[in-house]
Amino acid sequence: MKVLIVDDKPENLYLLESLLQSEGYEIISAKNGAEALGLALKYQPDLIISDILMPIMDGYTLCKECKKDKVLSVIPFVFYTATYTTPKDEEFAHKLGADRFIIKPAEPDFFLDIITNLLEEVKEKGIPVRKIEIVPENVHLKEYNETLIRKLEDKMRQTENNERELKQYINELERTIQERKLAEQKLSESEVKFRLLWEKTDNGMRLIDQDGITVLVNSSFCRLVNLKEDELLNKPASLIYAEKERSYMQERLIENIKNSNIEPVIEKELVLHDNRRIWLEMSNSLFSIGNSKYVLSIVRDISEKKKMISELIQAKEKAEEINRIKTNFFANMSHELRTPLIAILGFSELIEEMDGVDEELRSMIIHIKKGGLRLLHTLDLILNISKLEAGKTEVKLEEVNLVPLIEKIISLSREEAKQKNITLSFDKKINEALCYLDPELTEIICTNLIKNAIKFTNQGNVNVYLDEKDSKAILRVIDTGIGIPEKYQAMIWEEFRQASEGYGRNFEGTGLGLPLARNYVTLMGGKISLNSSEGKGSEFVVEFPFLNVPTDELLLQKSTRVKNSLSSPESKEKLCILYVEDDLDARNYVTMVLKKEYNIETASSADEGLRKAKENQYDLILMDINLRKGLDGIQLTRIIRELPNYKTTPIAAVTAFAMKAEKEEFLSKEMNAYISKPFTRTELMDFVNNLAKSR
Repeated sequence: MKVLIVDDKPENLYLLESLLQSEGYEIISAKNGAEALGLALKYQPDLIISDILMPIMDGYTLCKECKKDKVLSVIPFVFYTATYTTPKDEEFAHKLGADRFIIKPAEPDFFLDIITNLLEEVKEKGIPVRKIEIVPENVHLKEYNETLIRKLEDKMRQTENNERELKQYINELERTIQERKLAEQKLSESEVKFRLLWEKTDNGMRLIDQDGITVLVNSSFCRLVNLKEDELLNKPASLIYAEKERSYMQERLIENIKNSNIEPVIEKELVLHDNRRIWLEMSNSLFSIGNSKYVLSIVRDISEKKKMISELIQAKEKAEEINRIKTNFFANMSHELRTPLIAILGFSELIEEMDGVDEELRSMIIHIKKGGLRLLHTLDLILNISKLEAGKTEVKLEEVNLVPLIEKIISLSREEAKQKNITLSFDKKINEALCYLDPELTEIICTNLIKNAIKFTNQGNVNVYLDEKDSKAILRVIDTGIGIPEKYQAMIWEEFRQASEGYGRNFEGTGLGLPLARNYVTLMGGKISLNSSEGKGSEFVVEFPFLNVPTDELLLQKSTRVKNSLSSPESKEKLCILYVEDDLDARNYVTMVLKKEYNIETASSADEGLRKAKENQYDLILMDINLRKGLDGIQLTRIIRELPNYKTTPIAAVTAFAMKAEKEEFLSKEMNAYISKPFTRTELMDFVNNLAKSR
């Protein structure tokens, strides 16, 4: 059987070749992933054994490329590594498709047992090819990791250069010792060459004999350990260490030389004779001249490298902490801003609809409502873009019909267009456009494009078209607005940017709508483009792929949120509702809206809500989540569900926590429905009416 082994260290290749050839395997070897990939495609081995940390192409990349290839993907893949040894490293290897993960050094029998068992499994049972998982990473953390990788690769290249110098030196040293009896001139020439090589390197170099005595040192080594040459030569090698460590270190060194058990590369933090703590990397070579053994060490101070790695790890952890804090901040900001918006938007709507309100007051109320809606829209944009940056935007794909979705947005936008004397139209060339999309993200995309067109159009019209082409739904939003100069067309896709910026900008807004739309379209496999010229309007084109899988194969996201309807509950008898809410303004507003159709009682705390639920039988319960003191809404819901008469009573979350993940959490905690603050009178009535119907 053919086995492809991959390792950038010749000594490692030699050991594996010897071990496997002794068992009758035919060996193909490569020094890096790129070379191995070519050999694998050429020879199609029965097994691939690879190191991970290698130049040009590392083992992870090699595994990934093999598993992507139809021919190579069925070949068992084994990682054999001394560098990546943590459980997370092994987990990542298996995610890439690796069949086994072995840590160096492994006992020969243990190693061969793993290889033999793996090949027998492939032969007798067959091993399913693992699928590659790709986990998106935070942008900032990616940059840190790339920097670390580049630094490590630099160190690898430096190590390779040093090893080449070491081999040249060893050859020269052996030649010098073996030719001592040659002519003085040749000996002198060899001495000159040796000294040039010995002294020119910046790395410390030391030669130790089999008794653990220092035979040779260069000036770089002396500087590194802060000792003079005459203080080191013909002295125990352990002299460089702190006094309490010397005896142990010397005995261990002599024993290892005697047993030929010298580690090729050692990275260790040591305490030197002058009490300095220093990280050293020692590349060691054991060789014999006659009956005597020697160890040649190239020693490098890697304290800065270790410090850099530590700082990068700390920076990564700090970035993760910042992301967590930012997420919590936006969640809290959402709650703290949405709750008072109930009073601002809700009461302004009620006053606006009252009879007998004079026009001046009505005008002021309209402006208050408009400002509240603008604040709510801005808040939603900021929360959505923050989730996108943190990589926490969840895409829940399901069957979506674009026609009613766009019709709904057009209907909600007509008043805004009417106020600017703009004609808003929807021309659909198809009556149904079924796509596999996230409904919430799709609504945000379409809403942002249509509202953007209205905002930047001062006169004329905004036309929305829906058509099909090449198995795709084509949405076009065309306006007769100000247009976008070509030099600014790339900039509008950037966060917080507009063609008109600064103190004198011509239009309000955050500059987040279009970047958000573009990112959401990309996340769902679509495309978005722009055609525009200054003074001639703009055309935004979005391509959504049509649904192309059988309906019965779809994993449709079940929505427990009740659909809107303008009807009242069928029962003429008023239902009793308990509303648990700590905010007084919210309690007053909801009570005013619902009291004509329902008997509504309120509770300002979890304790009061639980007491009332025990004392009375309610048909519906509206539950705030953040009740500030004592139990929260989720905990209270669990307790109420334990009461015999509330097992099936509809309980709805009425909360300012509006992130998608939070909504899904509430609906999974024994709540039947969800409505986010703030809401209009109509939205609240529709929500409660439909909740009542679901009893």
